[in-house]
Amino acid sequence: MTLSYQERRKFNDLMGTCMTLNYDSYSIVIHNAQFMSHEQIEFLHSHNLHELYYVLNGKMNMNIDGEEIELAKDDILYISPNVEHSVITDTSLENERFIITFEIINNKCDNCKSTAIEYQIEELINILKDYKKFWIVKDTNDVISLIDCLCDEFLKNVHFYYIKLQGLLSIILVTMIQNILDGNDNGVNEYFEYENRALLMTKYIHYNLQEKITLDKIAEMFHTTPRHVNRIFKKYFNTSFNRTLIEIRLGYAKKYLIDCDHSIEKISELTGFNSVRTLYKEFKENEGISMSEYREKFSRLKV
Repeated sequence: MTLSYQERRKFNDLMGTCMTLNYDSYSIVIHNAQFMSHEQIEFLHSHNLHELYYVLNGKMNMNIDGEEIELAKDDILYISPNVEHSVITDTSLENERFIITFEIINNKCDNCKSTAIEYQIEELINILKDYKKFWIVKDTNDVISLIDCLCDEFLKNVHFYYIKLQGLLSIILVTMIQNILDGNDNGVNEYFEYENRALLMTKYIHYNLQEKITLDKIAEMFHTTPRHVNRIFKKYFNTSFNRTLIEIRLGYAKKYLIDCDHSIEKISELTGFNSVRTLYKEFKENEGISMSEYREKFSRLKV
C-alpha cells in the first residue's frame, strides 16, 4: 500500500486534536502530527517539545541552531526541546515530510512500583537526553509503511478508528527512534530480574515448606550469592530473605491452627520450623498472643 501525498495530507484534518498516549504512570502527549510539503513555510522557532521529521520524498534544507543541514528521502530527524529550527525556503527543492511534535509527562508517584513499560519510557527519556540538539539517521525500519497504514485507517473512517490512530502513532514514534539504536535491548529483563527471581524463590518456599530451606541453599539453587538473594528480597519485598521465610511459615501455621486439629508439634513439622520452641517464639513475637490463644480466638470466630 502506497498512498499519494494528497491522500496522506487528508490526515491533517485532525490538526488541532491533541492525542494523549497513556502508559501506566507516564503519558506521551502528541501536540502535532501532520504532513507538509515545500509549498508550506516553516519559520524559525523553538518550543519545549520533542520533534521528529520524516522525509517522505525529495530533499530539504534546515537551519538547526544556526547550522544548515540537508535531508533526503527516508531521512529521520530528531530535534531536542528548545532548539531553534526552520525549513530553509528553496524553490529548487521539492519535498514532502511528516512531522510529530510530542512531550513526555511523568505522572509517577514516589512509591509506585515500576512496570516494564515505565522502565522503557524512562530509557527513552534518557536516550533523548543524550542528543543535545539533533540527530539524523536513515530509516531502516520501513516507517513509511506504518505512516501509510496510519493514513489508510483515517481515510477508511470506520468505527473506533481514532483509537487505532493513537496506537499507530505510538508505534511510528517509537519505530522512528529505534533507527538510531543498535543491538538488542536486554535492559528490561535485567531490571526485572529482581522481581522474577523474588517470585520464583517465594514460590519454591510455598511448594517445599517442610524442607530445611536456608539462604545458602536458595543462593545455590538460583546460581547466585546469599548477599545477592538478600538484595533481591530487599528490593522487591523491602525485607530480608530469612524474614520472608519466617512470615510465610507463620502464615501457614495460622492457617493450620484454624482449619485443622493438628497438634503444635505437627504444625511445626508441616511448616518447616526447626523446633516447636522456635515456632512458639516466632509466633508470640509476631502475633502478640500464644498459638493456643490464637486458635481459640479465631476458631470461635469461624463458627
